[in-house]
Amino acid sequence: MRTGRWSGRILLSAAGCLAAVSAGGCSLSGSSLATNSGPLPHGGHWSVAKEQWVHVGETFDVSYAVYSGQADYAVLEIDPLGKARVSLVGDRGRFVFEKLRFAEPTPPGLPLVLRASAYRERSERDVMDFNGQLLRKESPIDVADQKIASATLKLHVYQSSVVMQVPPDPAGYKWETGKLLLYADPERPAEVRVARDYRKGFRVDGPSATGTFAITYEPAAEQVKRTGTTRVTFSVLNAAGSEHRQETWLSTP
Repeated sequence: MRTGRWSGRILLSAAGCLAAVSAGGCSLSGSSLATNSGPLPHGGHWSVAKEQWVHVGETFDVSYAVYSGQADYAVLEIDPLGKARVSLVGDRGRFVFEKLRFAEPTPPGLPLVLRASAYRERSERDVMDFNGQLLRKESPIDVADQKIASATLKLHVYQSSVVMQVPPDPAGYKWETGKLLLYADPERPAEVRVARDYRKGFRVDGPSATGTFAITYEPAAEQVKRTGTTRVTFSVLNAAGSEHRQETWLSTP
């Protein structure tokens, strides 16, 4: 980065070319956004669906591919959070924004909008990112960079939930023996015990009017598959020492 004066204002993406360029007329190149979280094509590494889902706490990457034209850098903006990232290294027209993560789910029907734009430097680079914000260079002699491509993607951030109905048992259950297993990795399932003040775990509610109990648990991102279905089993002993077992499948988009 060459030295210069930078403004603390957030840089907002224009719908088309930068004003300095659009006055003379221009057209944008084709481009697309993708993530490594959604359903992947056979043998592929990126999901190019226009609407995608990521789990709360999931770490994922975003790829921005520019099909024609030479770009020196790309900017990724996340609305309505006002967050942004800059990628300076393009591999054969592809810019990657690594290790994105969201701690809260998005409201139903209100996904985040990821907006990426590719630029060609015309003097010195106009923007840099700092703590998730874009800083814009202010210089009376600088020529504004040229936007050559732009693309958007809708991103839903969701929290999965396991809910299992356990039938009544006349002997009564010993919930401290309960064990929930999530098979994101079939060889190494994640084990979850009943919640306590000192640990996160599954919750037991009930009995209901019919004597059933509800087991609920909100998995961490690494405990479920990024996309597809995750096998979930639950086992618990009753007061007589007999084991009750059941299973379900948790779908993730």
